[in-house]
Amino acid sequence: MSVSSSRWDDGGSVTAGTGNEVEPASGKLDHAQWVRQLLATLGVHVQEDEPGLLRLLATPEQARLLGHPRQATGVWALDPAWLLRVPQAQLLVPGSERFETLRRIARERARVSRLFLAADPPTRPSPSFTLCLAPIGVLFFDVYTTGRVPWQLRANVAVDLLTGVARSDAWSRWQGLHWREEPAAVASLPRQRRRLSYRQMLDQAAGALRQWLAQAVDWSWTWAEQRAQQEEEDQVHAYYDALARQERGLHREDERAHHLEEIRRRYSLLLEAEPVSLLILFRPVGLVATPSPGQSPATPWSRSRPPLPGGAILWDPLP
Repeated sequence: MSVSSSRWDDGGSVTAGTGNEVEPASGKLDHAQWVRQLLATLGVHVQEDEPGLLRLLATPEQARLLGHPRQATGVWALDPAWLLRVPQAQLLVPGSERFETLRRIARERARVSRLFLAADPPTRPSPSFTLCLAPIGVLFFDVYTTGRVPWQLRANVAVDLLTGVARSDAWSRWQGLHWREEPAAVASLPRQRRRLSYRQMLDQAAGALRQWLAQAVDWSWTWAEQRAQQEEEDQVHAYYDALARQERGLHREDERAHHLEEIRRRYSLLLEAEPVSLLILFRPVGLVATPSPGQSPATPWSRSRPPLPGGAILWDPLP
């Protein structure tokens, strides 16, 4: 798997994620879930009386943003089948003009976004227990294959920007928590400075993504492609083996090799992963300078982290 990373460097812009909508069993992007989440993030009022048919009631500002400068209401269809019953609906599926508009909005709006987790810390167990804000970067990837059969999914990897610990598909478990665009109650807490560069974060995320793709994604659909390739190669060999038994086939091995190479090129399957957005998360954590023998991190996510310069993480609200 190769990771295209030309847009990521230490001086690059920070962009927030557009969501994780992965169905690992099928490898298909659940665009409907992504659309619902984006509209909710933008604050657009949506009614979905029937699954897949969205009725929007937008403010004038939201209408201009969504491409409806003179219309504050609209009907969007997340499935082409709705167009037969509701012809006035606008199609909203990957590749459609409306969907590409939403993708552009998501990327533009996310360039300077960060989210803060609102969580109540426990009662301090000792005087050395201190609270601070610690950063995590969540990288979202478009993963796709090049070949005869198109395939794609959206994946995410969270990387602790203090320790470098990476966790695949973490945003699926975290997105339902109490995230806020403004620090609010945690504004007074000191922030830990990130210790990883964005390049180092990308390297960590790419390694975790490779492992996740190998373990969590069903690749059985590639077997049919492998069988089809083998059948075509067998046909080429049978043809030129027959010619080789005749005088006119004595000097056609180069031609055989050319046809085999064409088949292999046509069936070649290359897995690509492109980072499309980055979400920076700040969550409060509790540090203790010298943990006592009976003190241990409350979650596996914390337990996997090495100690920090300010102490060990005793409390972490992330599951």
